[in-house]
Amino acid sequence: MLYRSSVCAIVIISVILSAFFIANPNHTYALSCAEVALAEEAFDRSAAVFSGRVTENNSYTYTFEVDEVYKGSPNHTVKLKGSHWDEEYFDTNERLLIYAQEKNLTSYTIGLCGRSGNFSDLKEDVQGMTSTTPEPDPFLSAPIWASIFIAGAGLSLLLFKRIRKKG
Repeated sequence: MLYRSSVCAIVIISVILSAFFIANPNHTYALSCAEVALAEEAFDRSAAVFSGRVTENNSYTYTFEVDEVYKGSPNHTVKLKGSHWDEEYFDTNERLLIYAQEKNLTSYTIGLCGRSGNFSDLKEDVQGMTSTTPEPDPFLSAPIWASIFIAGAGLSLLLFKRIRKKG
């Protein structure tokens, strides 16, 4: 009987201690950035630094309209691959400052613990940086449309000659 009481007491104490540790109000999150990099460090580590606004959000791929470029050569419109961690500032229509890594010619990624954020909060970052206007979108630039026009004119001329020979 004494043995049974001791086992019950140990089980009850174990359950209470387990409940205490499980329900402890001090939370630890898997992603918590210890320290955000200084502006100069973030600038040096980034392939591109630019500002602008999000125009579309499609499953954590954000279409971004660039208004100023501080580093790199992104087009006027770029795609940013993010994650659910950075949704809080990509869902706004605020002007953002982005420190990005290049994924390919028209797409960039941002680091989870990077310095990207609301432009008004990071105004000091851009002081001393030289800005330029973004590159025009490649599908809207003159050389591509000129090439399409010349190819179309050439095909039209060939068709015209072929029809004329038959007639």
